Amino acid sequence: MDLIKNIILTSRPKQQIKNILVIIPFILSVNLWYSLPSNLIINLLTNVLIGLVSFMLGSWFIYIVNDYIDRNVDKNHPEKSNKPIASNKIPQNLIMLVSAIILISSVSFGLITSSSFLFILYIYISLMTLYSLIIKKVFLVDIISIAIGYMLRVYGGALIVVNSIDETINVSIWLILCTGFASLFVLSIKRFSEITNDKLTSRSSLSGNKSKLLYNSINLNELLTYISYSFYCISINFSSIFSANTPSDLSLLLTLPLVILGMRRFKKDSLNSSYGDQPEEIIFKSKFIILIFFSWIIISSLIIYVRN
Repeated sequence: MDLIKNIILTSRPKQQIKNILVIIPFILSVNLWYSLPSNLIINLLTNVLIGLVSFMLGSWFIYIVNDYIDRNVDKNHPEKSNKPIASNKIPQNLIMLVSAIILISSVSFGLITSSSFLFILYIYISLMTLYSLIIKKVFLVDIISIAIGYMLRVYGGALIVVNSIDETINVSIWLILCTGFASLFVLSIKRFSEITNDKLTSRSSLSGNKSKLLYNSINLNELLTYISYSFYCISINFSSIFSANTPSDLSLLLTLPLVILGMRRFKKDSLNSSYGDQPEEIIFKSKFIILIFFSWIIISSLIIYVRN
């Protein structure tokens, strides 16, 4: 039982919350699928859930790869030394077998959805593998690559909706950009907190005095998130690739304060906490952030459904 528990822990259960991004396009397209026949809705929902599982498995594979590469360094870290791989709680041969099974399962689930989704999943796994091997050692490039991984989740989820409903539906560039800037905001806070909390023993990309640049990155990406989300809310009036599935009366702008409140609270809690380098801990510990997130999901989907 302990072995199974340790294998499951290599998936970093709390960090799997980030894969919920795959579902966001489905939620924000409720007006497009709600009136469809029940069998088509079930098919769409099934594909979305399969896409979610494929990204969860893909993330799990990357976590194992990353932990295996860092195992010798993590052994000297006060917290990371407890990881199952760093603490040798899982035999190396079994680690290889488990990672191969997880990778094959991720790709298999991705193939069930569509070839275009599988391509996005392939880019994600390839980029994150490269991150684990090389990119994480390069300052700023490391968080940019992770942010791209978040954007790929949203784009993959959007492709599932498009392929299941109507291939002429436009994938919103503003929603993708908003995801990227918000990710850079969170990741900049994470790196800044690692510096200020002196948790740098295993991250060479943070050597030197980079705190000022990271703090400026936090503020810049916070502002860019607000701007890109605002453009998303009004983008129905744009043309070509810049348009999106949003109400023509601009009522979705009513949700902008929720985005601002959530991000400001996350920033405040992270910078004033010893857990600032663990975004998932900040989120799980804050009932306010969780309430804001679900309020945004419910209000946004209702506005999109009612006003379209």
